[in-house]
Amino acid sequence: MPPTLKQDSATILSLNYLSAIESRLGISWGVNNQPICLPDHLDAAALKGLKADLDDILKGVSASNARNATEEYGRDHIQTVGFGLAPDFDQFVKLGFLYGERVVLWDFLSNRLLLEKSKITNLTLAKTACDILMLKPAVERGAIVILPHPMEWSGLAEKVAEDLKRQGSRSAAVFGLSMALSAVEEGLNLHPFTMLRSDPQPKASYGLSEHEGDLYSKENYIFQKALSGMLNNQEFAYLQNVSAAEFQRIVAEHKDLRRKLRKLFNPPPGLSQQQLATELKSMESDFADLINKQNSGIRKYGAEGLEATAVLTTSLLTKLHAATLGTTAIADICVRLAIAMRKWFNTPEKNTIVQAFQALQRQEGRELVNELRQQENRPGIAASLQADDDSSIQPASGADQEFEDARHAFWDSGDWTENKHDYILSLPVELAGKILRSLTSGERWGLVNFRRFQETYITEYLGDIWKFNRSAFWKHIETMFKSSEGLIIGECDEHVEIMCRENMPKYAWMSLLKRLLATHIYGPLGVVEDGYYRELFTQIVLFQTTKAIAKKKRQLEFRTWFRTLKSKDRDALLLFLRLTFNNKVPGWVRRQPAAQRSTYAKVDHSDLEIK
Repeated sequence: MPPTLKQDSATILSLNYLSAIESRLGISWGVNNQPICLPDHLDAAALKGLKADLDDILKGVSASNARNATEEYGRDHIQTVGFGLAPDFDQFVKLGFLYGERVVLWDFLSNRLLLEKSKITNLTLAKTACDILMLKPAVERGAIVILPHPMEWSGLAEKVAEDLKRQGSRSAAVFGLSMALSAVEEGLNLHPFTMLRSDPQPKASYGLSEHEGDLYSKENYIFQKALSGMLNNQEFAYLQNVSAAEFQRIVAEHKDLRRKLRKLFNPPPGLSQQQLATELKSMESDFADLINKQNSGIRKYGAEGLEATAVLTTSLLTKLHAATLGTTAIADICVRLAIAMRKWFNTPEKNTIVQAFQALQRQEGRELVNELRQQENRPGIAASLQADDDSSIQPASGADQEFEDARHAFWDSGDWTENKHDYILSLPVELAGKILRSLTSGERWGLVNFRRFQETYITEYLGDIWKFNRSAFWKHIETMFKSSEGLIIGECDEHVEIMCRENMPKYAWMSLLKRLLATHIYGPLGVVEDGYYRELFTQIVLFQTTKAIAKKKRQLEFRTWFRTLKSKDRDALLLFLRLTFNNKVPGWVRRQPAAQRSTYAKVDHSDLEIK
């Protein structure tokens, strides 16, 4: 364990705190080390026992030693403490990890949720406990500690709370910031942070506001707001999907990340409102031009110290997409960021930021694969993966003379697919379908994959096969995707329209996915770039996974195949999915078993205050 993250007294107290939760609430552990707590099992005796255990841990010598250790740690390291409402506890903690080396959390289980007068439901309590336990690896590394609330040990905090109560001013933000600064006055070197995005910068109680100083300066607040925008923007959905503990580990491994981000988000102030409006329009224009280049270009970064290109600029501008704007405070951050970005075009940073963000993307893929492997053992999954009924077509045998004559005429009609297409159109529907079904894989290959000078004719042929025999059509589609050239397009793309409206059998679907990865993502046709190929694949994948009759099967087949891939291939596919599904990996890709989803899904903490 690194020296700066040794298990000091604060870490030991925090681990004891987590152990009490785990033992008293009967926690079990699932995939990706996710804690599972069943709300129905939380009886009064368990909650009373947990309250007593936590009170013992948070009082006395051990609590005093933990505060002393925190004071000592803060002399040489940046410690943060959160305050205000926490509608998303996971994102709240991640903001703290980006802001400093250690996050301090005040106890709010014993101090609030376990009080007899608390009206918190067992479901909320169970999910809150799981959220805290998810941080266990980070606690073991000393990157997050849980301390008694200042009201339990600070006379100053108690006095400030009484003053606020008399003044009738006790919002979550004001009270939480005042508690944090009270702890600072008592000797803990803490940098307060909050996820408030639309309100003006909170101010502490009047008696403490003069002590805000550089620990809670305007510059620090703007930096926090920029980070909050990034964590909540769907262009960076992988930051939301990575567990908080792994998020902390990756951020800590890139030691210059915080400094580089701060430098990026701290351009000179002083813009007028007119300049602000002009810069916002320019930023939106830059965003529109660059966003589609972000993900394709990010793969060009090397791991050996290459300098970042303008693609990362787009990546960071994405945090401030128009959906996150709407107030002057946010707009000010957008303008500052836009100016910084333009500087960065001319003086690119080293790739510390890029490496960190790529590592977070890879971690999302690893956690997703673990989830899928866990699901593989679920009852009934083998049956759900059986091939479609029409997944195999045998050549015709024992055909009558009419069929034999027509089949010979089909092959004698000419060397080009166009010639054979014309002959098929001249036949009765039933006979034409019979010939198409009789074709072997090698014969289909010759008709579909000798493409030079024939692209348009082949696409017309594929479109018309559907009218004669649907099974034959899908076998031709499978053959098409087996070619290294992948999807064929021409003047007539009815075959693509069919894939966008009809249920695709498993063998054709899997052939599409494998070719999508091998040719259209890694090859020269890269679908991550804007263009016709990207549009077509987007439409096909969207329909097959969200609207097709067999969409559940297509989703499951994708997940099962996905988990078998190498890390770089998973990263590439996740990138494609984000581009396809509005910059977010769809929920069905990481679906949990229903029994588990109800036990540790994210809880809305909007009714909780981090004080």
